Amino acid sequence: VRVQYTMPINFQLGSTEQHKLPLDKVKLVIVDGKELPRDQYVNIDHTKIQHMKVLTPEEAKTKYGEKGEAGAIIITAKK
Repeated sequence: VRVQYTMPINFQLGSTEQHKLPLDKVKLVIVDGKELPRDQYVNIDHTKIQHMKVLTPEEAKTKYGEKGEAGAIIITAKK
């Protein structure tokens, strides 16, 4: 049985300021420099992820334009 779920990400900027970015709102996923369709994101094998970075909407919009208006997930796979 395949179950899809939403996983909120809590991250901290600076000292104590905390933000929540729900992954179901993020539409831009970049894996090894290539855009991945949002529906394929859930199929990524977590054991093959070397590094994952979540960009805030402001950061993502600056880097990727309108595509990044809801934030972005940047994934580097293990080689």
